[in-house]
Amino acid sequence: DEIAEDELWDKASCKGGRLVAAMLGTDEDAGKLIDDKRTPPSAASHWQGDLKSELAKWGWTDFPTNNLDDELRGDFDGFWHVESVTHALRLNGKPGKDNVVYHVEHWDPHKKDFKGNEIPMEQQTYEVDGKTYRATGARYLFVVNYLSGVIYAQYVTSPMHGARYHWYRDAKNEELPSLNKMSDILWGYWFRNNPNVRSIKYFWVQDIANFHTSEIIARVLHDAGKKLSVWPGATFDMKSEAGQAILGSDNGASFAWFLLQHKAQLGQKWISKVSVFMNDKGDEFQEPDLIFHVEDRPPP
Repeated sequence: DEIAEDELWDKASCKGGRLVAAMLGTDEDAGKLIDDKRTPPSAASHWQGDLKSELAKWGWTDFPTNNLDDELRGDFDGFWHVESVTHALRLNGKPGKDNVVYHVEHWDPHKKDFKGNEIPMEQQTYEVDGKTYRATGARYLFVVNYLSGVIYAQYVTSPMHGARYHWYRDAKNEELPSLNKMSDILWGYWFRNNPNVRSIKYFWVQDIANFHTSEIIARVLHDAGKKLSVWPGATFDMKSEAGQAILGSDNGASFAWFLLQHKAQLGQKWISKVSVFMNDKGDEFQEPDLIFHVEDRPPP
């Protein structure tokens, strides 16, 4: 893989360092770090609860997951070939009851015009508080193991990237749904029907295809004199520049936000380290996986 240039590296590691400080601090400390304007400052997200009505209001649709493709996404030992990892972490790697598969997209496949014809995603709009917005085609495909405290991020296209792809231009912020960040959307699904929201232990990102993140991972491994390998792979502490660069990457920051924006519900949690590895097939063209390990914040 290409190795991250200094500009990308410095930006990611600096961002990761700020996120670590915000996770370790109080809610007010975190609020100051993100320049929140509330009095006193707070990092708490404006999006709380299960977000079912808010997701619908802002144009998101839950897709059914009772098809073979979606069922396979919950088969970690078979389809994903990570049995050594699920075994080591004592997770259920089989499809079915423990691994709840979700699929949410930013458009409505059942939307019809006045003649009863289905409206293509690119032409769909929705209205919020008197303002019309366009569907972006964003999608979040993920799996939640509530029992063991794992969120698996699998196929992710944010509204910003979805709009760029489907609209053939960059979207302005005010054109995007207000509810658009992965950290907020994951929170809604983690919160619902969950008797113990504080049980979060791992954020697992599978088959990373993001170019910038891949470059950062390549540099982290290169600097450590390591190669991408099967589990246990290589682990980097969040006090290190390498760990912070991965946390500050496109595939890491959302999970820090998830924790630091919900301190009231989760308690003082932080990401203490990140593991970098590939699946058990171990072929040289394999995309990397990341596991971010969540722990209670150490005493100050």
